[in-house]
Amino acid sequence: MATLSGMTTWRYAELLARGLSPNQIRDRVRTGALHRVTRGTYVSGGQPSFVDRLHAVRQVLPPDTVFGFHTAARLYGFGVVPTGRIHVISPTGRPVPQISGVVGHQAVLPLLPVEVAGLPCAAPERVIVDLARICSRIDALAVVDAALRARASTPSALAGELALHDGLRGVRQAREDRPGMRLRLAVRVQEVGDCAPVPNAAVDIWHCDAGGLYSGFESASTGSGGPPGRGGTGPTDDEIYLRGAQVTNADGIVEFVTIYPGWYRGRTVHIHTKVHLDTSTTLTTQLYFDEAVSAQVYATGPYSSRTGRDTTNDRDGVMRSGGDTPPMLTLSRDGDGYLGLITIGVDR
Repeated sequence: MATLSGMTTWRYAELLARGLSPNQIRDRVRTGALHRVTRGTYVSGGQPSFVDRLHAVRQVLPPDTVFGFHTAARLYGFGVVPTGRIHVISPTGRPVPQISGVVGHQAVLPLLPVEVAGLPCAAPERVIVDLARICSRIDALAVVDAALRARASTPSALAGELALHDGLRGVRQAREDRPGMRLRLAVRVQEVGDCAPVPNAAVDIWHCDAGGLYSGFESASTGSGGPPGRGGTGPTDDEIYLRGAQVTNADGIVEFVTIYPGWYRGRTVHIHTKVHLDTSTTLTTQLYFDEAVSAQVYATGPYSSRTGRDTTNDRDGVMRSGGDTPPMLTLSRDGDGYLGLITIGVDR
């Protein structure tokens, strides 16, 4: 038995030892006098909060176990991927707890616990990388974005954790299996004043495929009805193609391999981009393409199967509202595809 913040945690054997029968325990759960947290663990003293439940589970975990993945993300304030289960991590070589409602993970790298609400958790950078490895890419990008916005971590700290993990596998290859003209995209982030490179900035990109569809929002975009998420709607599917995220190197550069974007009605050709500089500074922009190059690409398959493109650079409202010098890619032939270069200046 353990008491914390007015809540008392009971193990099943302790309730039996106090003279309660199994039927009486079930009756108390039904009436709300007891709340079942996991199999064999109960709480009395009121409706337990999320933190109360974790403190109760902590009583039955090995002492060197920490909370991680979705559970730690929620504690840190960036739990964007919902789950009803509790995730814990055991150090290398230690047994993983086998508890109903608890998902046990085995650590590969050393654990350096961080205390959150009195609970031992994996460091926020470890949580971000762990989640990014197991989530679909669309959810992984949401995790990174939410973590930086919640100030749970910084791009530089995340870059250090990525180095320990040798990077996120597959994050550079954004194109997945989508057909289209290969595009090698290199983005350099630099200071506006002295043009010094900005290392450890997290760069996200996403764009539509050759048919005008966005992963995660296929039914919302439909290739002709406008951008995804119109009206504040969330993802409509779990596709992850043509989305990528990387951290800039010492020269402030990231490189992606993707395809030349297609088009949809009302917008010119573009790539969405976010640059996370620190926990409170995010630059959101769009990258644009030369019309002559787009015309050449769209004369080839699979782009040529679609006709009726209605918006070019000079007619795009979003592009024109961005000022006199919108971010245009410098494009050149690169083998069987194109190389796109862009420098993004930041003023901090």
